[in-house]
Amino acid sequence: MAAIRNSKSSRSLFDHWAWEPPMIKAFLYFFIFVPSLLCLIFLPFIGAHAFFILLIVCIGPFHSITYGFVGKKINDLRASVPADASAVIPARIVKGKIEAAGLVVLMKESIIFLPVMGDRLEIRRSDISSVREVKWFNGSMMVGKTGFWFTVPDGKRRACAVPNSFSNIFRTWLSQNST
Repeated sequence: MAAIRNSKSSRSLFDHWAWEPPMIKAFLYFFIFVPSLLCLIFLPFIGAHAFFILLIVCIGPFHSITYGFVGKKINDLRASVPADASAVIPARIVKGKIEAAGLVVLMKESIIFLPVMGDRLEIRRSDISSVREVKWFNGSMMVGKTGFWFTVPDGKRRACAVPNSFSNIFRTWLSQNST
């Protein structure tokens, strides 16, 4: 499973998180090129009001810079992953009431949540009493993602959402015996 660690497979745009380069490029294209083109086309008809369309152009770079920082932190986390990891999956992680971008690291006998903000959490596979798979995650419907809610002994909320392209790897890991 070493190939999974650095997998750059052909995933759809919806299968990426907002901090991954394909999504950042898509936001830049959409929020810079589309409004600029509209301004050029409609400038003779709407005159000075085209300025307001140009204001929309500011949204793309702001979004891209913000998520670019998140992506850099994720890459820094990726460098701290143990060498014996079975899979490293980009994910949205829920620990209690905190939800953050991060990585889910599948080890042989445990799962490690590495959020961008917050502390690392490791759960042994034997401590997971049940798993619920969801398409709605903390009140929002996920497109191209699959959510997993875990029941663990301490009773706190533990969950993660992973891209659909990694969900089969995740299900396989969950179904393996811990012996």
